[in-house]
Amino acid sequence: MIIVSGSFQFAPEQLERVRDEMTRVESATRAEAGCRIYAFYVDRDDPCRFRVYEEWESWSALEAHGASAHIAAYRAALAEIGLLQRDVNAFEVRETRPL
Repeated sequence: MIIVSGSFQFAPEQLERVRDEMTRVESATRAEAGCRIYAFYVDRDDPCRFRVYEEWESWSALEAHGASAHIAAYRAALAEIGLLQRDVNAFEVRETRPL
């Protein structure tokens, strides 16, 4: 399993548009093969920072996601909106255990 986790920072005047774009990309991504979880969350300490959490069945599923048309449109929208900061990392998980 591949886990992607990170954050995006935006200017306060862009938050409504950011939410709209994130809703669109969430919906399209959740229908992709290999996508287990894909979600954005507003950071509790900073309403201009959004957290992302994703779970993918494989690297190839994540790579296909990155090459999709809806991700290209999302990236273009973020560039237009003015993404201030992006910190996103992927992790390969070899074992999981319930806690």
